[in-house]
Amino acid sequence: MSLVWLIPVLVFIPDATYSPSALPTWLASFFSTMIILLDKRALIMVVPFIALISPLSFPNNFINFLPSEIYVALLAILGVLFFFYNKTLKVNLYKGDGYLLFLLIIFLVSSLMSFEIDSLIKSVFNMIIILVIFCFTRSLLKNKDDLRLFFDSLIVTSLLCSLLVYSALLTGISLNSLLSLSTENVNYATDAIWWRATFFYTNAGYIFGISALIAFCKLLSTDNLRNRVIYFLSFVILTSTLVVMVEKTGLAALFISIFIIFFIFTLKKGTLFFLYVLFSFLLLLSPIIFFSLVISQDFDLFSRFQIAGFTERLCVFDSTTQVLLQNPSKLLFGFGPDASITLVNEYTSAAKTNCVGSQEGAIDGAYFTYLFDYGFFFVITFLMLMIGNFFRFSLLLFNSNERKDHDIYAIFISVIAYISLAALTDVIGLSKVAWIIFQIFSLFGIAINLSNSEKKLITKPELNK
Repeated sequence: MSLVWLIPVLVFIPDATYSPSALPTWLASFFSTMIILLDKRALIMVVPFIALISPLSFPNNFINFLPSEIYVALLAILGVLFFFYNKTLKVNLYKGDGYLLFLLIIFLVSSLMSFEIDSLIKSVFNMIIILVIFCFTRSLLKNKDDLRLFFDSLIVTSLLCSLLVYSALLTGISLNSLLSLSTENVNYATDAIWWRATFFYTNAGYIFGISALIAFCKLLSTDNLRNRVIYFLSFVILTSTLVVMVEKTGLAALFISIFIIFFIFTLKKGTLFFLYVLFSFLLLLSPIIFFSLVISQDFDLFSRFQIAGFTERLCVFDSTTQVLLQNPSKLLFGFGPDASITLVNEYTSAAKTNCVGSQEGAIDGAYFTYLFDYGFFFVITFLMLMIGNFFRFSLLLFNSNERKDHDIYAIFISVIAYISLAALTDVIGLSKVAWIIFQIFSLFGIAINLSNSEKKLITKPELNK
């Protein structure tokens, strides 16, 4: 799968432009379907690739839909056929899924109570897409090796996306503008006072940060030297991507999540292991800092990571709070799915007002966006989902004597911490980045159920004795 999606990336890199050919991306999509015929798990593994790389086809696309959107539509049709005719598509519900079901119910209520539900139809379809991906992921991934395969595919996807980010940065291309057919060349990497790499989706920092954490946890748990080198380099590249994209919250969330892993592993394995992990982490930082300095072509990195934007965010948060207080009926279930992004009215305009009275593009921060779009109950349920699973996986790690499973538990712990922290300033929404985030949420129940099943298998022989 990775070799297939390397094709459109390699075509783009030598001649980065605002008008890339759509053919390589469609070819990659076609070859992916061929792989699916050989292994049905590829239905799931292809989602990160096609979701994040298919925008390369947008400027010269011969239809109005991206390959990712066509793929999910076919996936939905396939799901309906399996359900009604073959009945082989079984979606299991596990402990903790009540939070996800409650989030779905609140979404439906919020949609029905919206002032402009007809303008939010696209957001409703986006949620249906997420549900389709969630159900297929839950249905097709059966064991921990499947989970590890998914994590590896996410790392590879992020590395390919990093290649796009670096090539666009060094040639002055704004990938974020590519989806809007912008022809403005922004020369970030040569003589610009303010340089900043971009990606197709502004919240892609979630994916790069999550993938960096997966690589870090796998680096700690593998004994194979070749794999250690691969995960070491992957962590360096992905973290450097967050640096060149100036993802301040993402970097803070990444390092805090790593120190949480430090703390948990120290409690389980002792101080000596902590010193080993700390040394590994410091070793990882050196090439990241060097690489960032080379890319920036100067040593004034401090100015790149200014925090003036934080003040503006506080003003926007205050504006959002005032709008909700003035409309108490919306405090419970919000203004509707993605209303803060999709709708343009007096409420959304007032909610996005910053310190100087002008409007921001969005209500920065997933929590405040969720509060405005879906209301108080949604935010509380989302927090309970994250906190509950964080402690579940922490307990599984503490109680596990199987070293080979520590990487899975550590990945989930760190990823939950990362998403929870990054959500303070970065929107999740219902974008293609959200497809992958909710894919990860679908893995929570699979991992917990597999762990509980293994405990029962171990306990039964002891009872028989």
